[in-house]
This record gives sequence, structure tokens and C-alpha cells, in this order.
Amino acid sequence: MTRFNIVQKDPRTLAREISGIFNILFPQLTTGFVAHLNRQNLPLLAGTAIDKKLLSQSSINRAMLFEIAVARAELKITNPTSSWEECLQIAIDRQRRYYDAQLISSLTNHDQKIADIVSDNLVSVLSHISQKEGKEINISPSIPGFLWISNSKGDFAIGESLIEVKCSNKNFSSADYRQIILYWLLSYIGSIEKNNSEWKKCFLINPRLNTAVELNFDHLISFVSAGLPKTEIFSLFHTLVKRQYDYL
Repeated sequence: MTRFNIVQKDPRTLAREISGIFNILFPQLTTGFVAHLNRQNLPLLAGTAIDKKLLSQSSINRAMLFEIAVARAELKITNPTSSWEECLQIAIDRQRRYYDAQLISSLTNHDQKIADIVSDNLVSVLSHISQKEGKEINISPSIPGFLWISNSKGDFAIGESLIEVKCSNKNFSSADYRQIILYWLLSYIGSIEKNNSEWKKCFLINPRLNTAVELNFDHLISFVSAGLPKTEIFSLFHTLVKRQYDYL
């Protein structure tokens, strides 16, 4: 098989599939530590969590509903006069990248209400971070690839802060933390190889529950790697990923 035939992996998907590599690189990213991080998952001052009863009356599946809500938030930032049809098309296009999207031609007023609440929660916290950091909101920031890991896009960024959105009814999972750590690692590699910026902070936001966790990457990486220097993390990651690349 030639290199041209190798199927590249999206880092968002990869973070859920390579837990073994993470166990080697970040041995302290345990269930207990994830629980500790989630105890910092605090309610946001503004906004409203989605009531379970309200959500149960939705006419479409949850994944699509919250994809629509995030798209709605983006359009409220970039083009407040945009239509629900534009919002719906963005959500469908995104769902098709990863799933067999449920095709929807229109939204009920009830679904629009839920999407508006979630999008307002998200826009509120993004605006707060933007004002605090003194930086503009960047939608879909670039995530550099590496070997067989493809280039990708994050959810949002503000300055050197990465912002990822999860609309779960639970706390953030180990896979969620692996994803942001992988995004940081790819940014660190990009800073070495291409002089790109390295992510310094991360916000995990759940606009469905109206909660968020703020993380400093230097502190997080130092702990979960058991104090391994960044250069050694990169070297070990390179070895592990290249071994898989050579195998392919």
C-alpha cells in the first residue's frame, strides 16, 4: 500500500480510538482525575439550562438539534439576520461528515426555541470570554495535522484559548479531555515545525447544561504526563504515531 492510499484520521475521532497511546503519554489522565476536573464544571452566571421536559418534546434527534444550536450561535455572531434555513443547512452539512444525518426540511417552533436557548447560552459565554481576553471570537480555528492525522477544525478560539463545545446531559468525559489534549499537542507540534501558535488555555463549554470548565494547558499537561517535558511528549508521540504510519 502506498502512502497515497493511507486514510487519514480526523483528530476528533482519533481521540476516541487511541486511548492506549494516551495511557502511555498521559498516565495521570485517570477516571479519578477526570472527576476532579469535572468538579470545576461550574454553572455560568448568565443563561438557562435546558429543562428535560422541554427537550423531551423535540421532534428531532439530539445530535442534530444541538448541531443546529451551535450553528445558530455562530450565525448570531457573524450574521444575526440569517435565516433558520441557513442554520439548518450548516448543521446538516456538518453532521454528514461524521454521521448519517437525519434529513430535515424545517424546524418546529419548539425546536427553534430549544436551539435559541442553547445558542444564546453559548454566545453569552463566548462574548464574556472575548471581552475578558480582549480578543475576537474565531469560529472553526485550524487544527494542524501530523503524519496520518488529518488537518481539522476546532469549535471556537479566542486569542490563544481553545474553546470546545459539548452538548451532553452528563459531565465531560475522558474522551472529551483526550480530544482537547490532542488538539493542544498538535498545536505544540505546529509551533515547533511551522512556527504556529500553541494553545495556552482551554474552555470546555456545555451550553445545554449552561456549565463550563476553564483549563490552563501547561498545568494540565504537566500533571497528566506525570511531569514529562513537552519536548519528550512530542518525541514519544512522534515515535508512537510514526510506528503506526510505517505499519500502514
